[in-house]
Order: sequence, then C-alpha cells, then structure tokens
Amino acid sequence: RGAALIKNLGLTHEQQHLNLVDCFGRVELEKLCKFDYMEEYTGENIFENIYRSISTDDGDVVRAAQLADLQTYMAEDILMKVDKMSMAHGLEVRVPFLDHKVVEMAMRIPTIYNLKGNQRKLALKESMSDLVPSEFLKRSKHGFTAPVDQWLKNDLKEVFGDLLLSPSSTNSGLFERREVQILWQKFSGVNCHVGISERLWTLLCFEMWNNVYHK
Repeated sequence: RGAALIKNLGLTHEQQHLNLVDCFGRVELEKLCKFDYMEEYTGENIFENIYRSISTDDGDVVRAAQLADLQTYMAEDILMKVDKMSMAHGLEVRVPFLDHKVVEMAMRIPTIYNLKGNQRKLALKESMSDLVPSEFLKRSKHGFTAPVDQWLKNDLKEVFGDLLLSPSSTNSGLFERREVQILWQKFSGVNCHVGISERLWTLLCFEMWNNVYHK
C-alpha cells in the first residue's frame, strides 16, 4: 500500500484510480511485450473516457470513483463472474443492493455520511443496525478473492510452465519469456506479494484464451 501511495502522488484522481485497478503498468508492459506496446495501442483509456462523462456537482472524488467502478469493475468483473458461475450451477443469484432504486438512492448519499477515518459504509450499517447482529457490522471486510496463488503453485503450475515458460510452447509469442520467468521466480520466492500472482494469472488466462480463439 505504501508503494501505491507513493506512485499516486501528484496524479489526477482518474490516474490514481487506474493505477489501483491496473494489473500491469505501462513500464511493465513495455518490458513484457515483444512488440512496441505504446505504438500498437491506439485505443483511448477507458477510465479517461468514463471520467469525462462523470459529473459530480460537489466535486466528490469518491463518488466519481464509484460511478467509474459501476461501469467497469462491477459490470465487467464482479457481477459477470457471479452470473456465469451461478448459472453454470443452476443457481439464481441476484444481489438486492443492485435494485436500481437502491443504487439511485445510495448514489445520492454524500460521502461524508459513509466514510469516517477507517470506518466505511456508515449509512448502510446504521440503517441495518436493528436487523443485523453487531458482530457482523463491526468485523473487518472479507472479500471473495479466488485462491489464485495456490492454484498457480499446485494445480496450474505445470499448465503455466507449458504455456509460458517452455521453449517449445505453442503460445502467442507476444511476451518476452525472460520477463515472464523473472515474474515466476519472484512469485516462487519467500516474500511474494499478491500483485505478482494476479499478473501471472492474467498472462495464463490470455494464453489459454489465445489458444482457443487465435490458433
């Protein structure tokens, strides 16, 4: 977190937001890709487009970030995965908080009523205080992160090696094998942090997708 804070000093809010959600930074991609990444990449930054379309009359940067997340992270990541996995198992999973009336009301609540120091979701917790036991309201946040690092170290270790590390691999050929090997060595080390496993997972998913659709 300290590194992310330093990296974001002096940047615009949308640039800070992008740094927090980006898996690979520009410098990393330039090292990793065999082609000239910035020359090949001609599309506009999706976050810049979204932030241009967002208007918060009170200059609330937290709400602006929430609106950006609604159009990207929520729709293209969290909700998409829940919908696919639940449908694959014949389950009807719908989140009550996503009712459009609830969302519209929530987005009208000023940030000062939701954040206080390290305390978050204050308005929600207050509204549910007579319905939900206090031990649930007060406990720290628990996400639903997939155990990607364990998958890579066990079940997917051989698959990753075959696709991205082997000289005889039939991969896309887009990535410098030496840079991938450096990432893998860091991941295999004692002090690996979660960001590295996410990068390796992203590369593996891309190569698997490429093998299916771009052979």
